[in-house]
Amino acid sequence: MSKYILCALLGYFAGCFSPSYLLSRRRGFDIRTFGSGNAGATNMMLAAGLKPGLVVMALDVSKAFVVTFPLRLLLPPLCAALAGLLCVLGHIFPVFLRFRGGKGTARLCGTVLGLTPELVLPLLALMFIIGMIWNRASILPLLTALVYAPLYLLRTGDWRGTIALALIFPAMLWAHRSNFARWREGKEQTFRQFLFGRHEPQREEAGE
Repeated sequence: MSKYILCALLGYFAGCFSPSYLLSRRRGFDIRTFGSGNAGATNMMLAAGLKPGLVVMALDVSKAFVVTFPLRLLLPPLCAALAGLLCVLGHIFPVFLRFRGGKGTARLCGTVLGLTPELVLPLLALMFIIGMIWNRASILPLLTALVYAPLYLLRTGDWRGTIALALIFPAMLWAHRSNFARWREGKEQTFRQFLFGRHEPQREEAGE
């Protein structure tokens, strides 16, 4: 039991580390006061430009991968799955940022890469097709979280890890709740705009 608790704590505190927050503070603002208010790669991309956003995204993906991949090789499958779940939760609810974090997308990608790298390309292809057809950008992470748990079960047969990974979806659904309001108001960035549009810095001065 102790190894599962340790892996969960490792995942959570790794998820709490927020490159977007640290990079934004270094640039003189708090990423949580801009745009959607989320401390994540997409908001950083909109606030500071494409390059800083990609740096944040790479770091976010890498952290989840570094946590889950070694655990998958060394310990029972549930250990790595718990670490992946808690890494996503730590990103969404970081204790060091008063539980105001990001939406968990990059951490989910890193978890998939660490646990089942053979599923990365099929999932990317599926989400690309759905995105081009539906043209909704923010729904794709939720769909990924929804379909990943059953795909993990089919690939590994690890039902306990599947239950843990299935909890990522409701957590990300809660984190993406603001997107539903933007859908109704017609303010959501489309998938094609996100993929092919220009990402210029749009930051405005915001009070802290």
